[in-house]
Amino acid sequence: MDTKTGWIITGVTTALCGCPGACIILSGAANAMGWGTENAEIFGESASGQTPLFVGISSLCVGLLFFAIPVVIGLYTYMQDRKARFTAEVDINEELPPTI
Repeated sequence: MDTKTGWIITGVTTALCGCPGACIILSGAANAMGWGTENAEIFGESASGQTPLFVGISSLCVGLLFFAIPVVIGLYTYMQDRKARFTAEVDINEELPPTI
């Protein structure tokens, strides 16, 4: 994979996974701290209450997974870019320059 293509993929995954992941983490943290409420109306009966704790904790976990995808892809691309920069082809049969 070309490093330019890798950085483009990293940008796309940041836009499609990193930003929604950050929003999911924030909403999951708010729900886990008890700031979330739910309102429902079924057959004319209305009810409201606090969002359960497992909703907040599971949202935090899903958000962390979404947020980790661009980080892993970015690190992988960075390592490939670094490896390509420092890898040089050397001709073993090339004569050495004279020393002084």
